Amino acid sequence: MGMMDGKCKSDSELIQTLAISLAQRGWGAPAVMFLELLKPFSFICSQTMLLVEPLLSPLVGGQGRRYAALLEDRANIERLLEALEAKENK
Repeated sequence: MGMMDGKCKSDSELIQTLAISLAQRGWGAPAVMFLELLKPFSFICSQTMLLVEPLLSPLVGGQGRRYAALLEDRANIERLLEALEAKENK
């Protein structure tokens, strides 16, 4: 159970970091729209991210696999949407 707690905490931190980064750049609203549109295809999107990871690594650092794993679960998409909407409403 401890391992799952660590993973969840790690995912929560990654979600918050991503939400803050998008909001600071002014991409909060477009990101919410994009995530809402792609929510049904989250698993396919995560697998596509793994496919293009070598191309994305300059943009996302070495965290491409973490973002892909985050996108696999629709619950994480919902948490990211909630975090983005909270940042936009501040």
